[in-house]
Amino acid sequence: PRAEGGGRTKVLFTTERERDKLVVQLGVADAATALAAAQVVARDCAAIDINCGCPKDFSVKGGMGAALLKKPDTIADIVKTLKSNLSLSVSCKIRLLSSEAETIHLMQTLEKAGVDAITVHCRHIPQRSRTPAHRDMLGPLVRCVGVPVLGNGDVTSWRDGKEWRDSSGAAGVMVARGAVENTSCFRKEGMLPVRKVVDQHIKYCLKYDESFLNIKFIYQRHFTQVSIPGGDLFQAITASRSNMEIAKIFGLEEYYEQVLSERKKVG
Repeated sequence: PRAEGGGRTKVLFTTERERDKLVVQLGVADAATALAAAQVVARDCAAIDINCGCPKDFSVKGGMGAALLKKPDTIADIVKTLKSNLSLSVSCKIRLLSSEAETIHLMQTLEKAGVDAITVHCRHIPQRSRTPAHRDMLGPLVRCVGVPVLGNGDVTSWRDGKEWRDSSGAAGVMVARGAVENTSCFRKEGMLPVRKVVDQHIKYCLKYDESFLNIKFIYQRHFTQVSIPGGDLFQAITASRSNMEIAKIFGLEEYYEQVLSERKKVG
C-alpha cells in the first residue's frame, strides 16, 4: 500500500514469505482512526496491534500510546471496531499500571472486548530502559485472562526469552532493543556477529527494493556497532541518495546490478 496524496511513498512493504506472520502496530487515539489506518494495510499483514504503552511526548500528547492506559473504554472500543470490521487478529501492547489490580482490570476489559492477545511491557509508564523490567510481575497477569499473554522487557537472546516464557507461563515474549542491536537474537543456536548480520541485511534490502531512506535510517540509528556515528561508513550512508549508491558503499554493486536485471525479467 501507498499513502494517499499522489506521491509514491510506501506505507508498508512486505513479501509473500512473511505476510502471514507480519503484525502491524498502530499508534492511534480513537476507533475511527484505527479502522482507517488498519484498512490501508489489512491485505498485507496477519494482525493489527494497538500501541497502548509508548510514553513519548508526541504519542501521549496525541492521546495515543500510554495515554490510552487511562482510557480502558477507548481501547475496548478500538478493539471492538477492528474486530467487527476486519478479518484480522487484534492485539494490544500495554504497560504495568500503578497496581496489579488495575493492570488485571485493564486486561480483563480488553479480553471482554474481543482482543486476541495482550503484550505486557513490564515497566510502569514513567520508567525507561535504564530501569530493569519487572519480570516477576508477569506471571499473575498471564493467569488473569484466557487469551495469550506475551512479556516484554530486556530480552536479549533466544535463551533469555525462553527462560522467562517458561517461568512466567507466558505464550511468548516480544523483543525490541535486543532485536534492534542484533536481529540474530532470535536464533536458537546463538547470536551471530553483528557484521555478519549486517552483510545479510543489506542484501535483503537491495533484493526486496527497500527504500534507501529507510536503509539510511536503520544504519544511522540502529546498526551503530558497524555504522559508527561520525565514522566513514556512517558518513557515506548519510550522504547516499539511492540504493545503487548504498550498494557501492558495501561493495555490492555487481550484486545489485544482478538483482535489477532479474527484476526486469519478471516485469
